[in-house]
Amino acid sequence: MEHPLYARFWSRAAARIIDLVVIIVAINLIYLIDQLGANAGLWAGMELNEGSRTGVGFSMANALRGLFYLPFPGYYFVYLHGTYGQTIGKMIFHISVVNSDGSHIDYRKALLRLLAEIFLNLVLGFLILVTVSIVGALIAFLAFSFSMVGLLGKLLSAAFDYIAIVVFLILSPCPVFLWAAFDPRKQGLHDKVCKTIVVWTGVPSPIPAPVEPEAPAGGLPGDPTSLDTGAGRPI
Repeated sequence: MEHPLYARFWSRAAARIIDLVVIIVAINLIYLIDQLGANAGLWAGMELNEGSRTGVGFSMANALRGLFYLPFPGYYFVYLHGTYGQTIGKMIFHISVVNSDGSHIDYRKALLRLLAEIFLNLVLGFLILVTVSIVGALIAFLAFSFSMVGLLGKLLSAAFDYIAIVVFLILSPCPVFLWAAFDPRKQGLHDKVCKTIVVWTGVPSPIPAPVEPEAPAGGLPGDPTSLDTGAGRPI
């Protein structure tokens, strides 16, 4: 893809919000069905002592619940990206994840992309947490120093605390995803690692211009017989 139509950051962000809402709704619906079935006696409940002969520990039903509920968001993103290249949110906004050459991603690439996003978010989130903690300690010291001034010091202290909390809440959850807002190809860091891009699906990509055949060496540019067509010169 020479000129892919990259999806804008805000479209990707809105699609991600829709995906999170879908995941939360799906988990709550399945949880409700699980509770109704447990109350009807069809299977064990979620209490730790239910379904266990010794009265303690996890039952098989709880083990199955853990295998479903905990990695469910991973199932959602890997399956839909690997099958369609789109999640439900991306389908609504007509954007899709593809390889850098424009080909569809498979389940392996979808899984690697998700793992890269999780790992990079953990690393960068930890660095942001450490940075905010250090800056917060300095701000607290300055605020304590200003508190000697009176009301002005208290106002500055409250403002510094508020700014530190807001910065942490905005940056720590998605440092990898926010990179797409400033990248010329609209790639997140996980996209760069896995060599994927997010493009529009509703608009076709530009068709490459046709390439004219080159005349063989020694032939005249305007002479049709100079091309290697197998035909001789007219008599």
